[in-house]
Amino acid sequence: MVSSSPPPGPFNIQKIAIIGAGPTGLAAAKYLLAEKCFSQIDIFEQQAEVGGVWNYTSIPSERVSVPSNNPHVPPDPPIWPDDGTEGAPLFSNPMYEKLNTNIPKNIMKFSDLAFEEGSLLFPTREDVQSGEVKVRGYDAVICANGHYSIPYIPDVPGIEDFNKKYPDVITHSKIYRKPEGFKGKKVIVCGSGPSGQDIGTQIATVCQQPLLNSVTTPQSDAKKGQEEVSHIAEYLIDERAVRFTNGRVEKNIDAVVYCTGYLYGYHFLESLSPPLVTTGRRVLGAYKHLFDIYHPTLAFTALMYKVIPFPVSEAQGAVVAKVWANKLALPGAEEMERWEEERVREVGEGRPFHVMGYPADVEYLNGLCEWVRSADGNEGKEPPFWGDREVFIRKVYVKMKERFEEAGGTARTMEELGYVFEPEESRESG
Repeated sequence: MVSSSPPPGPFNIQKIAIIGAGPTGLAAAKYLLAEKCFSQIDIFEQQAEVGGVWNYTSIPSERVSVPSNNPHVPPDPPIWPDDGTEGAPLFSNPMYEKLNTNIPKNIMKFSDLAFEEGSLLFPTREDVQSGEVKVRGYDAVICANGHYSIPYIPDVPGIEDFNKKYPDVITHSKIYRKPEGFKGKKVIVCGSGPSGQDIGTQIATVCQQPLLNSVTTPQSDAKKGQEEVSHIAEYLIDERAVRFTNGRVEKNIDAVVYCTGYLYGYHFLESLSPPLVTTGRRVLGAYKHLFDIYHPTLAFTALMYKVIPFPVSEAQGAVVAKVWANKLALPGAEEMERWEEERVREVGEGRPFHVMGYPADVEYLNGLCEWVRSADGNEGKEPPFWGDREVFIRKVYVKMKERFEEAGGTARTMEELGYVFEPEESRESG
């Protein structure tokens, strides 16, 4: 525990490095530039194009470690062209072939850059993206490299030996690309999050039915061709089987796809003290999921799950820009530590720390916007504050996505699906 201390700053920041040219890194750069007080802003990106996780590559990693629960691993090596041509390397990511966003375009956008008119209500990935070492010094760094690099596969009893005997059975959603490879197979999909639901729905169209969906919390609506089962408690090698927590045994399993998320890991920041990551289930010392308490010239964007990422990344970028421009002040380390301790008491340690969901994500977003509005001076760019319309869409979008798929996946407006926003004054006058 740090003793009572004054707020950090004032900062003397001129040169800023942003790690990652995905949507969150680009948003941060936009808000930093708008302050017109930093002399150099460099963005570092390992891929040949901007877009981050939205850059699709058909070549996944060859395989993942089983189990995979160590956040202190080096990054995946680059994938070089194998046809003898020269070109930029590729880097595997979780993007798969038939992906649609889970969030409608009305709110899955930047405040000053919407999707093209006529785009699907839930855009496809095509709509989103159609040797020497040098040392440089920077005054501040933003880590906008995401948290979709290190797959998490739990260490279930027997899983390691099972994987040695059947090395092609257990995989992770990170290396999933399309369902055709599962045709006629007996498949278990572990996880009920967006990727688990989406990938399970795709595989269920071609695999041996029913597809077994291993979930923590039963879902309200049964998916066509799927059966919900409990967690896998043990792998049984001799029978190529699994035992679930309720004692049920399923034999002759052909494929297990873990859609169980990812670990936080920053191999390039391993020397920091105190450490940023221990178990990989959250980032330690991240005040408001954004500033490193002990190194306030280090910031993280988009650490959270169950948020609308584009507007949140704008609001976070705006706050970082204002703080580093000395137009907003951070509290002292002791107060920031109290915030972290309260968050742990409220939601628990580990992965829940960075999980939001509705309405907490709206409160977080608008809270950052209000903080920016309180800044000194008029220079800079104001992030999007959510009004009643955006909140309405956020509240209903899960059901909206289900209706979108049931209707054939061709709707271009939410009104086509029967969702009409009525301002409060209109409802009152009516």
